[in-house]
Parts: sequence; C-alpha cells; structure tokens
Amino acid sequence: MMQHSAPEISCILPVYNGEGFVAEAIQSVLTQTFDNFELIIIDDGSRDGSPAILRSFAQKDTRVKVITKENGGIVSALNAGLEAAQGKYIARMDADDIMFPNRLELQRNFLEAHPDVVMVGGLLHSIDEHGQGIQEPDNHNVGKDPVFTPHNLLIYPPKVPRPLHPLIMLRKKALQDIGGYRDAYRHVEDYDMYLRICKCGKVADIQEILLYYRIHSDNISVRNLQEQEQNAARADLEAVEKERAENGTPPLKISPKSFKGYVDLRIFRRNVSYGKFRPGHAVSALGNILGGAFQTERPVSTRLFLMLGVNVLRSRKVIFRQ
Repeated sequence: MMQHSAPEISCILPVYNGEGFVAEAIQSVLTQTFDNFELIIIDDGSRDGSPAILRSFAQKDTRVKVITKENGGIVSALNAGLEAAQGKYIARMDADDIMFPNRLELQRNFLEAHPDVVMVGGLLHSIDEHGQGIQEPDNHNVGKDPVFTPHNLLIYPPKVPRPLHPLIMLRKKALQDIGGYRDAYRHVEDYDMYLRICKCGKVADIQEILLYYRIHSDNISVRNLQEQEQNAARADLEAVEKERAENGTPPLKISPKSFKGYVDLRIFRRNVSYGKFRPGHAVSALGNILGGAFQTERPVSTRLFLMLGVNVLRSRKVIFRQ
C-alpha cells in the first residue's frame, strides 16, 4: 500500500449495531484498487459487538479512523464524518453493503474528468442477508456511456436525480456549501440532500455495477417505509415551493387527497423495487389521485396518473416472478 500525504477520498461509513455485516463492508473498502483514501467510521452508540470489530480494523490499517459518539441518528453521524473528512471527494458506504473492488477508482476518475459533475452514482446488485442475489442484475447498460440526470424543481413531483445513497461519491465542497445533511426529513436525509445539491451541478450514474446492496429486515428503508415516503413527498413539496418562489411562479396548487395519492404511489413504487407486489397501495393511489384532481393543478394530476401507470406496468415483472 502506497503512503500518501493526504487522502483524496474520504469514505464515510456510519455504524449502529452492525456487527452482522460491518466487517465485510469494511474489508471491501480496504481492498479497493484506488488506495489514496481514508475510511471514517462513525460508531453511533452501538451496543453490540461493533466497537470491537471497528477497533480491530483501526489497529491494523492507518487509513481507518473511528469516531465514537452517543447515539444521535444517521444525520448527526454523517455530519460528524463530513466534519472530520480531509478528502476533496466524499464516498458514502453503509455497514451492510459490499463495494466492488474498483468502485472508488471509477468514481474518482469520473469526477476528475467531469468538473461540472457534483455527484456520481452507479449500478448495483441486490443481495439478501446471506449474500445471495435477490434478482439477477440488470446488465444491459453495463459498459455504456454514463447517464446524466437533469433536474426540474418547478414541476410536482419534481424531476431530481436519486442515486442510491451508499453508492454515491460527491465533491466535499458542494456538500459543505449546502450545509451538509439536515434533520428536517427523518429517514430521507439523502433525498433531501439530492434536492438541494442538484442545483450545484450535474449528477451522473456510471453504467457499471459498483455495489452489492443488501436488503434485509433491519434496513431503515424497510422498517420505516411509510414514514420515509411521507417525508420524501414533503421534501419534494418544500423544494418545489422554494424554486417557484425564487422564479416568481405562483404557489403550487395541490389537494390533500392528491398529496396522499402521491405518497401511496411512492410506497407502491418502492415495494415494486424490492420485488414485492402490494396492489392495495396502487388502488389507494388511484382513488386519491382521481378524488383530488379537481382541487389540484391539472399538470400535477396528469403526472401522478402517468407515474402510477408506469409503475403498474413495471409491477408485472414482479407478479410473474411470484
């Protein structure tokens, strides 16, 4: 391993009671093909065997830095890591996922070659708690040109990039310029950040599989799906209203029923992405979208209806697999 005067990348990995998978996650970072990085692990008050595992890695590798704090939640952990970071790039990682060996190298090289890009993601392969593939990875785009996702915060729901949070690398300065992560939207601190950082520059996804993403019952997104999607819809609304005010556009007109329909739609879409078919949310979404249409701007109702239709079509693959 080469010695460097200062790390170019700071990989931030929050941990709370992660003894089941954290060693594998850390090892996948330490064996990257690009080695000029620091791994900042924030132990957010773990009460299991995680602290001992983290200490063992820190004793063996000087690139590992462990911050121990009282439990304060993911936002405080992420901001603690950001404050300690020395690199010009921030890479995110979770305690239950596994990096592909070339992830940091590919993302770092991409940001170096594209100074107008503030954040880059990639493709993933979902696995279960045993490390087995939940579904075959979608390889049809692998190796093709990167996808640049434009944003539009004047429409509702807004068009915004949404790469998987533990798969992103971004410029530290951009993240600092927007004030880091916020507590305002519980369980969707990543999405709230995307809504703010997309105004700082371009967002792209490398068309390479860079992460094994583990889905299990302890995932925050699994345990808190209803609250997460409710808060994401609220974050959307705040971002759109702010953008409209800045552009002199009249405030958004959306009824409570339409808003609830959007939340139901988001929950249905998320379950489909997990390979689960939950038709009740689709039916509820349709009823609320139609019921609130007369009190909602027509473009909003139209977008919601079309989004629901697209996700119902996507759900057919899930039905066939079941």
